[in-house]
Amino acid sequence: MTEAHYCGSCGFRTAVGSGYCGACGASQTPQVITATIADKTSPFLYATFGSRLVAGIIDWVVIWIVTIALAIGVTSAEAATEVDYPGYPFLLLPFAYHFIATAVWGRTFGKSVFGLCVISEAGTKPRIRQAFIRETIGKLVSTIVLYIGFIWAAFDRDNMTWHDHMAGTRVVYAAR
Repeated sequence: MTEAHYCGSCGFRTAVGSGYCGACGASQTPQVITATIADKTSPFLYATFGSRLVAGIIDWVVIWIVTIALAIGVTSAEAATEVDYPGYPFLLLPFAYHFIATAVWGRTFGKSVFGLCVISEAGTKPRIRQAFIRETIGKLVSTIVLYIGFIWAAFDRDNMTWHDHMAGTRVVYAAR
């Protein structure tokens, strides 16, 4: 077991007694986490497969609730106007939710519940291009191949999925 100090803002490993984070510059009162750290050179504590899985389930419940609410609203409007409205736009909702949340905040609702954050390899919030690749193309590839791209995180040394590898991102523990 080793003692590690992490930034309460971005999750970056900080020097013991440091008054600010070297990555984001936030003022620090370091959080002490006692853990076995597989990669001693990494300044971040990578999110586990289990926490990522449950965060993903929470996100899908959120998407499901929003989809049902929108479908009820469209159905009511459709009945009033008698317009035949295809449900194809609802297929884009999961991609839009994940992309916008990752690009703007670096996390979805499910990730924030567990204190997880998506970061670039440099330790910063992912760029828009990275968020797009990760949340659309990458997740589509990870899904098409029988979800193996997601399961990959359970066996990867840094708990990275295929879409993390494609976009150059990581999911780490950070402040909520």
